[in-house]
Amino acid sequence: MVFRVVLFSLVLSIISATKYYSPEGDISEESGALVQMPILCPPGSALLGFKMEDGTVENTLRWAYDCYESDLIDLKGEKVLFTPWNKTDSEIIWVDRHLMECEDGYVLRGFQMEKVRTELSRFRYNCYPMKTVECQKDLPISTNWYEIDGKVTSLKLASVNSFCDNCPLKGVQMFMKYPTTALRYNRWRYEWCLAHDEF
Repeated sequence: MVFRVVLFSLVLSIISATKYYSPEGDISEESGALVQMPILCPPGSALLGFKMEDGTVENTLRWAYDCYESDLIDLKGEKVLFTPWNKTDSEIIWVDRHLMECEDGYVLRGFQMEKVRTELSRFRYNCYPMKTVECQKDLPISTNWYEIDGKVTSLKLASVNSFCDNCPLKGVQMFMKYPTTALRYNRWRYEWCLAHDEF
């Protein structure tokens, strides 16, 4: 019993979650505002969740996001990956074409949209290898559907939240549906992992 208490205290000492904020993006840029708003957890940290909110300056937006810091993360093995270039315009609906998913044994550190001219976009995303991590295969979680108007401010309506302070995200993607030409809905789909000690 004493061993279990000591071990639990050790695990708590190497695990912590902290809130961060992205740089602020100009609403007038519409989907291009996402280029100005990178989410990137500090070295040795993985992404737990995120939500778009109003910035501190009028007509701006920013991401509020939570990061999980742990000694189980391997800094040396970080991978920088990209979704394929795809068609885009000012409307946020084009974001649903991009799946940001780390391979098994890796967790998501952050992501950022990149654009070429005005017609093409992709997402850059970072993945960290993590020791003793169990990822939930074939069990993606989705937020509720919410109606959008095509503007980037629509993304404030939903947030992605992991289940616990040591459950970093493995992948994330925005989904769209169009029940009629007048109605458009959006939601986030995401996968998560459970990190635990080696003993």
